Amino acid sequence: MSIEEEGFFSPWLSDFVVKHRTENADWFPYAEKLNRTAQRLLLSTSVTVNSSFDAKLFARLLFTRVLSNFQGAVLLSERGMIVEARTLARSCLESTFCLAATAKGDSEFLHEMFLEDMNSRKKLANWLLRRDHLLEHVEGAAENRLREFVGNLDKDLAKFSPRGIEDMAKRGDIHNMYLYYRILSGEAAHPTFTALMRYIGDEGDQTNLPILWGPDCGTEKIRDTVGWSCLFLILACDAINKVHKNSEAEQELAQHFDEYKRIASAPAVGRAATSR
Repeated sequence: MSIEEEGFFSPWLSDFVVKHRTENADWFPYAEKLNRTAQRLLLSTSVTVNSSFDAKLFARLLFTRVLSNFQGAVLLSERGMIVEARTLARSCLESTFCLAATAKGDSEFLHEMFLEDMNSRKKLANWLLRRDHLLEHVEGAAENRLREFVGNLDKDLAKFSPRGIEDMAKRGDIHNMYLYYRILSGEAAHPTFTALMRYIGDEGDQTNLPILWGPDCGTEKIRDTVGWSCLFLILACDAINKVHKNSEAEQELAQHFDEYKRIASAPAVGRAATSR
């Protein structure tokens, strides 16, 4: 079935995977090499899950999420799914902010993250309690438990004030990376006008502009997406290595960062870069 008929489900997509990897013959092998180091870091960290949710466990779980997001972003990039890849790259960076802040050893940060989660659950519960048409399908005992749950959270969260994503970036000493977060939010993760304009071509007359969709996207977009994702993972690897020390991985990361800077500053490898 053709891409026009099946979209990204089409078996012809494999041809574009080859095309995109050829046109970005520097970034994809680099991403795979960096990924192998990250995988070893992940498997080398040992934590015990018990009643105490400590910083080492929290960092390990965050790194698991970062690495999964990274792998998803790279897989989607090679298929030409740029908006989707950048949405995952944004998620990767958000978790990296949190991981970097955790690695700083701030004893209050973990508790604040717990309260942030409780505050989110409280908002959801209040949303439900304000909607009688939903509550009428719930047993009375369940509604009472929900109100009791909110009442208890009101006490626990009396002095809590949400800080936001930018604050996490500051606390992790990677505040400059917040620029990428804002760019990826506006260009991919949210349905903004900027994000939607990616689907409009600039060829043809102004009254009949083509809608662009599918895997045949510009090489530069793939290059940037994979490169940014690699940078986010490097920062996450550095953060997790501060929590779970691994001297061998530390040397590898230094080499990876040097290679990252070399590739990022070099002309595109492969066929001439194209753009939509």
